[in-house]
Amino acid sequence: MKNILNKFFIISIVSVIFYSCEQEVKTKTFYYSILVKAGYAKNMTIIIPKDFKDIHLIGNFITEGGSGNDIYVYLMSEEEYLNYANGHNYNVIYSSGKATTKSFNIPIPNPGNYILVLDNKFSLFSDKLVRISLEMTYKANIIKKILGDERNVNPNIVY
Repeated sequence: MKNILNKFFIISIVSVIFYSCEQEVKTKTFYYSILVKAGYAKNMTIIIPKDFKDIHLIGNFITEGGSGNDIYVYLMSEEEYLNYANGHNYNVIYSSGKATTKSFNIPIPNPGNYILVLDNKFSLFSDKLVRISLEMTYKANIIKKILGDERNVNPNIVY
């Protein structure tokens, strides 16, 4: 009986250690200046590794150009982006509305691939220059880093 209790105690301690090894991580801030032509949209792919939890995309943008200095910014899953790109109905995780500037802190529901869209399709004549900053916070299990398994430990933003 004592041996069984010892094993239970060791398993409990190991479970607590692994559970408490989740660490909040903040990426460096990425800055982009992107020219979006009139009648077009530009996009960025955000790749979030499968082990990440409690993910937030944080940033802001400011737009210059045209009479309203405005643009739409959307964040959507890769699947929904296919609907958007083909002119079908689509769902977004975030929509700025038509705006000149905005700050955002967007909770990302799950790891995977997401598309951040800078949409200037409504503008017939005016190109827009969008300055955007992006960073990400997430929780990840640091045991993988300690044990030398560093695959998929960083998110990627591809423009």
